[in-house]
Amino acid sequence: MHPWPDTEPKLVRRLADSQDDAAWNRFDTLYRPVIYRYARGRGLQHSDAETLVAEVMSRVFRAASRWSSHSEQDNPARPQRFRAWLRRIAENALLNLVTRQLSKRGTGGTSAQISLSQRARADDASRIEWNRQHQQHLFVTAAGNVQSQVDAEHWKIFWQTHVDGLSIEQAAQQSGRSIGSVYAIRSRIVRRLRDAVTRIEQLEDAGLTEGSR
Repeated sequence: MHPWPDTEPKLVRRLADSQDDAAWNRFDTLYRPVIYRYARGRGLQHSDAETLVAEVMSRVFRAASRWSSHSEQDNPARPQRFRAWLRRIAENALLNLVTRQLSKRGTGGTSAQISLSQRARADDASRIEWNRQHQQHLFVTAAGNVQSQVDAEHWKIFWQTHVDGLSIEQAAQQSGRSIGSVYAIRSRIVRRLRDAVTRIEQLEDAGLTEGSR
C-alpha cells in the first residue's frame, strides 16, 4: 500500500509553474496512488478510477495556474490546507463522474431521488475513508518518531498490547513484569504518540513537515 504523502509546501508552490515538469512529476508520483486508492475504495472499477485520477489531476493543474509562487498572503487563491483541498477536489470529481454515469443510464422520479440519496451517503463514506487513511498515515509517522526514542522492550510491549491484541496479563507474563508496570509502559507510549500526532497535525496546518523545521 502506498503511504499517505506528507504535504510539501515548496512542491505546492512550484505547481504554480506549469512548465516545472519536475514538480508535476513529483506531484503525480506522490498523489496519483492516493487518489487511485480513494477511487477504488469508493467502488470504482479500474478504468473509472483512472478516469477519476485524470480528472482530479486536470482540476489541480487548472487551479494551480491561478496560483502565485509567492506566499499565501500575497495570493489567497492557493489553498493553505492542501490535503483538505485535494480531498474536496476528489469528492467533487467523484460526484460528477457518478452523475454522468447515472445520466447516461437515464434516471428519473423515485429512482433519481434514490440515486441522490445514495450519492450523499457515498460522499459521507468517502470523507470517512479519506480521513481514515490520513489518520493511519499520522499514526505510522508518529510511531516511527516515537519508536526511535523509547526502549525497544517497552515498544514491543506497547505494540503487542495496543496493536496485536495481546492481553496485559499475557504481556506481563511474557516480559516478566508486573501488570501495573505493563500498564504504565503502554500508557506512557500512548501519551507520547498522541503528542507526536498533535505536533504533526500542527505542522501540517502551518504548511511544514518534521524535516523542514
